[in-house]
Amino acid sequence: MNTSLYIRYKHALDNFFREVKAVVGFEIWFSLIFAAVLAPLSAWLLNKLLVTGGQLAVSNDEIIGFFLSFWGVLFILISITFFIGLTYLEQVGLMMISLASLKGRVISVSHILWADLGHFVSIIRLGLLQATLYGAASLPFLAAGALTYIAFLGDHDINYYLAAKPWQWWTAVATVGVIAVCYLGVVVWLYVRWLFAVPILIFENKRPAKALTESWQRTRHRVIALGMPQAVWWLFILLVSILFSFLF
Repeated sequence: MNTSLYIRYKHALDNFFREVKAVVGFEIWFSLIFAAVLAPLSAWLLNKLLVTGGQLAVSNDEIIGFFLSFWGVLFILISITFFIGLTYLEQVGLMMISLASLKGRVISVSHILWADLGHFVSIIRLGLLQATLYGAASLPFLAAGALTYIAFLGDHDINYYLAAKPWQWWTAVATVGVIAVCYLGVVVWLYVRWLFAVPILIFENKRPAKALTESWQRTRHRVIALGMPQAVWWLFILLVSILFSFLF
């Protein structure tokens, strides 16, 4: 790990320990709100969309058919929008704690939550815009996956391929794996290019589309430099999650 990256994480860790009480308190409350709002809303929305679409997803084909329908795509879009929006609201709260710490101020959890509420509409709009763009970027890969399914798995029911696993099955799995890795690369690239969208939206009072454009410009030729700290952080989260899953 190079020196600048080490210093960056050291400063972040020092900042965390200075405001650990506010960070932990905010995370507890936000996690409760996240679970209380998103999980029941997703279950209710899925049930309503299934009823509205006149389908009951009881088999693999019906589930796939629903998610490829208008109502299924709408459900996915709304769910991703709320997930991105709530994730961004969490980031905004942590940014506010960090800025207060750097200025030597103490900020209460209630103040952060109220400030988050004030940014809710703009954050959701940003989440909707990004969810739409991520969805648009996925269309060529979904088309490639559909063509792979038709070419190799279209002759029999999917349960036959799951049980028999002929060469067509393994060819389709390998092809879809390559497609998934390519799409993941595109998503990661977009994630880094839009890395500054949230602080630009909140602290510079830009509109969602303008925030994405500004972030795109500011991350030009800096994808690797900005992506490395993100990769280290997400790898750390993955390892900690595996460790806690193993322990508990």
